[in-house]
Amino acid sequence: MPLNDDYRDMIKSSIADIINSTGSRSAGACTAASFLSYFVPKKTPFMHIDIGGAFYAPKLMGIYEKGMSGTSPSCPQSAALRPMALTVRAVSN
Repeated sequence: MPLNDDYRDMIKSSIADIINSTGSRSAGACTAASFLSYFVPKKTPFMHIDIGGAFYAPKLMGIYEKGMSGTSPSCPQSAALRPMALTVRAVSN
């Protein structure tokens, strides 16, 4: 996940050092990683894994009902219902 100044600029605030939400869905995972980078020492490698996995289905889409799903359309249904287990398996291999 990229960590460049464009994302740091998106979390600047006029009333605080930084903000943890841009108020937009744009670049959410990247701005979250940028926010976390302020709390990790510069030379320390870290990883931000965004496992939210929810999406909005505007209509019935296969196994997903209309509305918020709580799962990800890019994963098999069984894996999408267990995002942390899927993440641990992916990082371990």
